[in-house]
Amino acid sequence: MRASRGRTTVSALALAVGVWWLSGCAGWPSEEPQGPPVGATPETHDAASLVAYAHWVHTLSPKALDHLYYRLLAENSPTRPIRLAVALSHPEAPFRDVELARQLLDGYLRRPHLETRCCREFAAFLRSTLDAHDSHERTRERLARLREAHAALEREATALRASAEEERAHRIRLERQIEALKAIEMDLNAAERRAQSVVR
Repeated sequence: MRASRGRTTVSALALAVGVWWLSGCAGWPSEEPQGPPVGATPETHDAASLVAYAHWVHTLSPKALDHLYYRLLAENSPTRPIRLAVALSHPEAPFRDVELARQLLDGYLRRPHLETRCCREFAAFLRSTLDAHDSHERTRERLARLREAHAALEREATALRASAEEERAHRIRLERQIEALKAIEMDLNAAERRAQSVVR
């Protein structure tokens, strides 16, 4: 029962981080965080601490992320691939490399079961979150292209309507000019007939 409750808690925390991950980084605080949350050390084998670590990483500025990245590269710990993948997939990371993050997580998940099941579940969740993020980004790109195409069609339709209105106004002006010429012609014909009648 205790193990089940622990997995449920980790899943809930991971889901919260995943939702925030998909929504993108909302920015970072004006002051740098002092350090990772308690327990999120290179020796951490607890999934809840890894979730807290992921949340903390998403509060870092690009400069702080750079420092973290080089520290992670120098580490040699079982959960290093997970924590490095968290940093690599940060939306504002100068070294952002989602494909490498995937490869690290895939390699971790293919390893023998040396770590706790919860850590592996978190790694699998993070891996699926990256795929979901890519799918979300592709959907956003498609929507952006569709909106752009729709806007282009609207502009073209507006231009056609303006052209049609201009053509209609031009046609009305021509028709009025023709009517005016006809009236002048009729007046001239009437004047000529009157002149001829006087001559006779």
